[in-house]
Amino acid sequence: MLLSTIDILKSLPSTDIKSIEIIHNPSARYDAGGRAVINITTIRSTLQGYNGNIIQNTLYIKSLFTYSGLRFNYTKNKWSTFIGFGTNMGQQWTSDEYKRSYKTNDTTAMEMNNAIYDKQNFKNVYYYRAGVNYRPDSTSTIGMQYYGFYNGQNNTTDNSNTVLQNNQTQYELHTFTKGLPISMNNAVNANYIKKLDTLGTELFIAAQYGAFNIKNTATIHQETKYNGFVINEDKRNLNTNNINIIGAQVDFVKVFNKQWKLESGIKESNISKKSDIKFENYEGVSGWISDPSYLNGFSFTENILAAYSELRYKKKKLNTRVGLRSEMTKSDGFSKVLNKKIIDRQYINLFPSAFLGYDFTQDLTTSLTLSSRINRPTFQDLDPFINYIDSVSSFRGNPSLLPEYTNSVEAALVYMKEANITFGYNNTQGALRLVVDKLTDSTDAFTATTRNLDKSETYSFGITIPYELKWWTTANYFGYFVNNFTYQQNGVTVKNNKPTFSIYLYDEFRFKKFCSLEITYEYTSSAVDGIFISKPFSMLTATLKKNFFKDKLTCRFVANDILRSYIMQGQSNIPLYNVNYKSYVSTHYYMISLNYKFGKLKSNNYKNRSVSDEEYNRVKTGK
Repeated sequence: MLLSTIDILKSLPSTDIKSIEIIHNPSARYDAGGRAVINITTIRSTLQGYNGNIIQNTLYIKSLFTYSGLRFNYTKNKWSTFIGFGTNMGQQWTSDEYKRSYKTNDTTAMEMNNAIYDKQNFKNVYYYRAGVNYRPDSTSTIGMQYYGFYNGQNNTTDNSNTVLQNNQTQYELHTFTKGLPISMNNAVNANYIKKLDTLGTELFIAAQYGAFNIKNTATIHQETKYNGFVINEDKRNLNTNNINIIGAQVDFVKVFNKQWKLESGIKESNISKKSDIKFENYEGVSGWISDPSYLNGFSFTENILAAYSELRYKKKKLNTRVGLRSEMTKSDGFSKVLNKKIIDRQYINLFPSAFLGYDFTQDLTTSLTLSSRINRPTFQDLDPFINYIDSVSSFRGNPSLLPEYTNSVEAALVYMKEANITFGYNNTQGALRLVVDKLTDSTDAFTATTRNLDKSETYSFGITIPYELKWWTTANYFGYFVNNFTYQQNGVTVKNNKPTFSIYLYDEFRFKKFCSLEITYEYTSSAVDGIFISKPFSMLTATLKKNFFKDKLTCRFVANDILRSYIMQGQSNIPLYNVNYKSYVSTHYYMISLNYKFGKLKSNNYKNRSVSDEEYNRVKTGK
């Protein structure tokens, strides 16, 4: 329940927003990483003064969980400033069940049943942002922003694991883990925008620096029951990740006339990361002794140099653009334990994109979009570390991971900018997915790791049907997908494919001068994702909304996942062994949300543009 882009969007007063655009197949001007971009255009106002809003969300999820936030904007002559602060407090939980089964020979069937209950205690979680814009003249803006977060938790994990042979219990494991994960981020951004003519020609220059410090200290008590004996063991581990990201970007937009526009730019990103894992066993008189099978250290650097150019043409009913983005990447990774370089890669990629749109009438348009994207592994997934769960369960990093590459095409028919029909096809080479492996040693141990699958294909069809009356707004989406995954497992080529049906229903009922009621329902049928086949899941949510004090105070009561049907479950499609899973998360809750707006400034002049979003999204800051 940490602060997200959606939380920030919800906290923006509607008077500040000019338009919101979800770009499913971003053009060459955007980073080649990622699948979609949310483009929020705010209204620029010449008014002066201040405004802000205070947010208080209180949830009940077995216990209380709260988010409190403050946003404040001030504009005076050539200056615009912004500050924001938020904090989380409370508990969240997840409950997972896993059943792994395999045969050691024709007559021996093994089974392993895991039940994991994880409780996350948010005690010291803070978000903070501050920024300033200065306009030396009517055509220039200089901006700076600082933002960051501190996420300190006190978590507990209770893991029970029973190993059976031919339905007879062989031994039982019980591990209780107390974790103290801490993640911090501090970042600063500086940018300069210069309008060069009245047509819209513009120069944009920005630089950004961000530092992530992630640390998790955990103590583990493991109890093993075998043949009537009980063995108690105490262990502890320490993981650290220090990641620094430096980015710089220059964009130039040349508007020739009402029809032609050329956008070009360059960007460079430098990432440096140092990580360590230390694992110890308690040996009585000898005290804590390091376990060399887990001890490791890793340093990683990556440089990405990108350049793009995109030409746009728009005249009467025709709207087109064609672009090309080039990225040169150099990655190096060094293992302290092996005392050698284990990653040494340099590659150049080209990402073409094109768009063709035609307006049959003012209300009926059609479009065809082609794009090419890259999705790089998260930085922590590249760590060659073993993360201990119990003596037969672990997660492992994979320094051999390569980026996945996706080529997409989408055709759309849109009526009145809202109702639409879309057809799409995605082809992904080297799809990054989590897989489960049975270790080749003589133990019963399994491990989970992220790998590059051979291929992923998706055929999609979607239809969106909105309708609005004075008292009622509805928006309904119906989608049909066919997903195909191809991968190698134990020397066998496996094809995992399945059609999937998805619906999203939204209805808002407005009761004049009283309140409004929003109801959303989501449903996804059985689907495939990598090596897994999931079962259907759904979610029903209702929101009661009421405004007070001339719309300055907005109150919402939210009942989320009313039917408690958002349960992720399924099984693997792997030769030789099978994995069944069921996961419950804290989505069933009741929330009271208060948002109070103050000040006479109707909209906000402060603007900022980040240049390192793709790199920041590769940092895992969770537990």
